[in-house]
Amino acid sequence: MAKKRPTASSRQAGSKKQRQATSGQRPKLPQSATGVVSTRGAPTKRKKKEPSAPVEHGGRKALVTRPSRGMNVAESVSLWNVFRAKTLDETTRKTTVDAALLALSGKLYEASLKHDSARVVQALHKFGDAEQRGKIEAELVPRLPELAIRPYARHVALALVKRAVNSQQRSARCRAFRGKFRQTAVHAVGAKVADALLETAPKRDAMLLKCELYAVPDAALLKAETLTGILAEVPERRHAQILLEVDKTLSKLCDKGLAHYGFAHDLLWERVSASNLNVRELASRTAEAHPHFVSTRSGARASALLATAADAKTRKGLLKKCWRGRAAQAAQHARAHVALIRFLDVVDDTKQSGALISGEIGPAAAELALDACGAQVLLSLLGEPTAKPLSADVKDVLKEDSASVTVEDKPASRKAREVRRGELVAHLTPGLKRALYARAPELLASRAAAPVIIAALAVAPLAGDAELLERVARACVAPLAAFESADEAAPAANPHFGGGEAEDEDEAAARQVLAGSDEDEAEAGAASLIEDEAAEDDAGSDDDGDSDDDEASDSEDSGAGAFFEMSDDDSEGGAAAADAGGGADWGVADAAASPPVLDHDVAHRTLLTLLQAKTDGFAAAFALVAGETGGLGRWAGSNRGGLVMAALVRGGHGRKELGAARKALAKAKKGGSKGAAALLEALGE
Repeated sequence: MAKKRPTASSRQAGSKKQRQATSGQRPKLPQSATGVVSTRGAPTKRKKKEPSAPVEHGGRKALVTRPSRGMNVAESVSLWNVFRAKTLDETTRKTTVDAALLALSGKLYEASLKHDSARVVQALHKFGDAEQRGKIEAELVPRLPELAIRPYARHVALALVKRAVNSQQRSARCRAFRGKFRQTAVHAVGAKVADALLETAPKRDAMLLKCELYAVPDAALLKAETLTGILAEVPERRHAQILLEVDKTLSKLCDKGLAHYGFAHDLLWERVSASNLNVRELASRTAEAHPHFVSTRSGARASALLATAADAKTRKGLLKKCWRGRAAQAAQHARAHVALIRFLDVVDDTKQSGALISGEIGPAAAELALDACGAQVLLSLLGEPTAKPLSADVKDVLKEDSASVTVEDKPASRKAREVRRGELVAHLTPGLKRALYARAPELLASRAAAPVIIAALAVAPLAGDAELLERVARACVAPLAAFESADEAAPAANPHFGGGEAEDEDEAAARQVLAGSDEDEAEAGAASLIEDEAAEDDAGSDDDGDSDDDEASDSEDSGAGAFFEMSDDDSEGGAAAADAGGGADWGVADAAASPPVLDHDVAHRTLLTLLQAKTDGFAAAFALVAGETGGLGRWAGSNRGGLVMAALVRGGHGRKELGAARKALAKAKKGGSKGAAALLEALGE
């Protein structure tokens, strides 16, 4: 039976059926079924407009304005090119600023978000008068927290914060951040504004803002102004939570690379000085940020405490990330040297710390000894932690032996301090010996280096080294030109270490004290064993002739900046000192005249102290050299020379040769010479 052919109607009905979709696929529907109506025509290519050339105005490069940004912004940018000109008269400037403000009225916040118009807003606030600034501040100050966390608007916020002219305006800025300061401080963009705000804020407002970093909501009701005081006022059950919040804030600052700001250093110091709870974990969290922390006084002291509390693994990380390759540079920094001293005092692994000393500090021993801060590092290794020449900050970080400090029921260090120091001195003495061979006269004449020489010649293996003692003794009879120290010829170098742009006035003052700006302190450090008559020289002496002005620091400090990099000069300095091990020939002063060392205030006091301290073998070496270069008699002819010879006689040398000059000494004594009187007294003993 033949198949029936389909009719036209059946074919039409079949064509309307959709093809069955395969498994897992969605059937394709026509546009009419989905309700989508396509109105897009053929694609057209948009023509690019040629940018207009920048117009030079008033000797400055003008901004290129785009009409698509809006006529108000374009108009303000054009006016900006006018009112910032230096040669513009004040009347025209005021009129132009008024016109620009009118164009941006009610739109200053939106304008602050763009890269070009943000500069216009800054310029308006800079060049405007008090009334014009008031209009800008009325619109923008309430929105400061929003501006602070925007990339371009942050510069507007900084301008508003730094240009506050009185305490009322500064307080208004602080009130705008109430409840939002912690969020701003840990923001990658806003942290700079937060740092500037704390630097300029009145004391009470700054305290309230810092309390937000402590996460203490009722801080305004407390009398305390520091974290330690807050912990003393609140119940003990709240301590752990408050400290945990502070640790979180510090962790965020370190993780986001914001540890170079000053408020982060102050917060870390308050945290570690307030409580030891979880301080070992905090040391591990903040290890990578220590190169920035050690650049300020608060950060350096906090770094010293954290190094004491850290475990062996964290200390190894600190050695690698913070000190290795930078130890000599850190030793000359006004604040970093304090943290370095404590780090070397607590590390039990003297193999690694010794390699740091022998590889970086030892080769640069001469430069460090001549530097006020570097000398503190050398003295901390050579002498007792309570030695008089050490600064107050160094004594403070060394007041506790790490072996007696307990952290989480374990001693902070296992080795005794004396054992550790003896092992480190063995790594330091080769570099010190080369420095004394090469530059002994300079070191004798330096206020900073004098205590280092006295301490170095009293410790093994340098104590009793006949060859070295003779070299130092010959430096005492060198011509006057040899005593011109490098630190007197030019200001001491103060390299930037860590975060911050440079040192502030506090850092400079600290460096001045270390350099010996207080003459009494300096003389006490250089010659702590000198008798009273040594300080009461004749009125014609040059005791007051030395000026310490050239030893003052010329640097600054603040909160933002990249980590320092070692320069070629830094790396070559230590090598130069090491290569100079053979030493230079200084020559011998004219034997017919008084020894030049007596004419130099610091050098003569250093010599006197070496003799009075009865440094092992030095009196014999000096008596031999002085006898070969004109005899001991020429030393007794002056007031200072008489004091030196008196110390030599008490050391058991020169009594016979000087005894022949008793008559001349008695005559000089009648003339009022205290040196002659001291020598006669020594000969009579």
